[in-house]
Amino acid sequence: MLESANNTFALHSHISKEELNSIYENLSLKIMNYFKVIIEKIDQTTELSNLEPLMGELDSIRTISTFDIKTTQLYFSTLEKVIKYVNQCRRDVEQLLFSLFRQEQIDFNKLTNCLISLQSAKWIEKYRTGMYSDIIDTIEKQIIELIKELKESAMQTNLDLDNS
Repeated sequence: MLESANNTFALHSHISKEELNSIYENLSLKIMNYFKVIIEKIDQTTELSNLEPLMGELDSIRTISTFDIKTTQLYFSTLEKVIKYVNQCRRDVEQLLFSLFRQEQIDFNKLTNCLISLQSAKWIEKYRTGMYSDIIDTIEKQIIELIKELKESAMQTNLDLDNS
């Protein structure tokens, strides 16, 4: 739309080409600056659920012609950061579950927060198909294995009151 307005010859009799170019460049600059502001917000956000609307805003800007090309490198490097954050959250959960397997002391609040954060990251499927389901399946299997081990351990525990 911006380009077509800039290239409409009928406007040139009312507005100079230089003025149209200036308006076009000014608006393009403002859109790019807004794109960068969103990326800064993404970089500062620590909640996966808060990242979804920000990524949606970036996607919307990229639907404007020429901005898809102008923002490609910045967009995909930001997407990679988001994916690394999701993977780090997964690794944190796996590490906490592994510690729990070994019957070590763990921070259950951290485990809960990581699980809730991962649960709210289903939207990442839009960007990396299969990523969310793979993460959830892996964690689910680890939790089931832990529960089986806890059940087995509880069944082997002697609860005889005379056995002090």
